Amino acid sequence: MSEYIKAEYGALAKNELIQNNRASMLASGYTDIQLDMLPPKAIMGIACGNPTSACDLQPGMKLLDLGCGVGTDVILGGLKVMPGGLSIGLDFLPEMITRAKACAAECTALDESATDFYVQDIGLGKYDFDNNFFDYVISNCCICLVNQNKVFPEVFRVLKPGVNFVFCEEAYKAEASMPPELDKLIKEAIDQKITPISNDSVASIIFRIYVALAKNNAIEKEKMLELLRQTGFESPQVVHETPQLLSMSEPLEMESDRLSNSELQEYTKCLEQTLKKFDVNDYMTFVTIKAQNS
Repeated sequence: MSEYIKAEYGALAKNELIQNNRASMLASGYTDIQLDMLPPKAIMGIACGNPTSACDLQPGMKLLDLGCGVGTDVILGGLKVMPGGLSIGLDFLPEMITRAKACAAECTALDESATDFYVQDIGLGKYDFDNNFFDYVISNCCICLVNQNKVFPEVFRVLKPGVNFVFCEEAYKAEASMPPELDKLIKEAIDQKITPISNDSVASIIFRIYVALAKNNAIEKEKMLELLRQTGFESPQVVHETPQLLSMSEPLEMESDRLSNSELQEYTKCLEQTLKKFDVNDYMTFVTIKAQNS
């Protein structure tokens, strides 16, 4: 994971104003019924899909979420597997784990024993669980940021035979490449540590998507499916694909401690004009991938 994305993720963890962003979550595939079960702080609006919707979770099952953030999917999973089940979230950032525990505690419908959270870097590919421990492993917008050659074998190890790994991710569209003028501006933002002030706006979501594309963090669907097959998973497939209803209808506010105010204003104006010329859906899509442990 790049230092730029780590810094952005750390800023998200500290920003408690980002909550109850229902419109973005609905666009990502969550339902009103699901969101009504969550505390507002667990509705950040930062997702590539709704992985638990592709899982047949039942009471008594065990679920693992890799890169759990504020615990959104862990909580939704916990509500499905109780009584008697357990939904566990891992995240490398202690601040996110603290927020996730607080969100779970605020969910009055959730049994206290139904969820647990641990600080752990999922990218290392070493999880402190027994072989064949989980009924499902899920992830949301995290697999693209880690070394899949380390993560996939470990997921395979901790899953029970015959059950599924489900993850939602940002994927390239093979037929389109990002325009050079936009690619240049996004890479300048990465080099100069230019970031959106508001992380829950549509404009900032579009910006983050382009950052992932510019950093080559988005996945390539066919390569991902082949890697899952090589790891030993059976019948890996894209089970859902979601275009994003995003358009640059609002101003983009940026900040940087490396540029003067005039330089930042000039850059932001240029970026905003360029983003309005293109449709993010021409270059990426959000996919949900499911693969079964043999």
